[in-house]
Amino acid sequence: MPLAVSRPIVCRLALGLVAFGLVASVSACAEPTQEASAAQPQLESDARELSGAATQAGPPRGLEAMPEDERRLVGTVVERAVAGSYRYLALETEGQRRWVVVSMGDAQIGEQVEINAFGRQRDFYSRRLQRGFDELLFAELVGST
Repeated sequence: MPLAVSRPIVCRLALGLVAFGLVASVSACAEPTQEASAAQPQLESDARELSGAATQAGPPRGLEAMPEDERRLVGTVVERAVAGSYRYLALETEGQRRWVVVSMGDAQIGEQVEINAFGRQRDFYSRRLQRGFDELLFAELVGST
């Protein structure tokens, strides 16, 4: 013989299960995974690295705009340093060494690359690399040969 259960009790049980499911879902979303927790200090450090932090609205604050005729630069990578997700590249170009930092892409020593610089900072100090740069160009890596 089937168990007789009133409709209000069934509704309360169903609502209770739905509420439990929502709480469990929210709790699962609220607690970061181990991988996400490990990545957080790296992301915060990368943001601080650019002294003023990059925002979604544009390049890091405090950058001097590059004159149009100085934006494109082609040179050979003669030195390279890695700091988190950033690559610092010393380019030898027209007998001059210029340091650039890129956040996407990479190049090896001896490679000829083309960059598009969108800004520069003078007297830039990298805490990660524990060194200063008289001038640092912030750029995107356009290509390599």
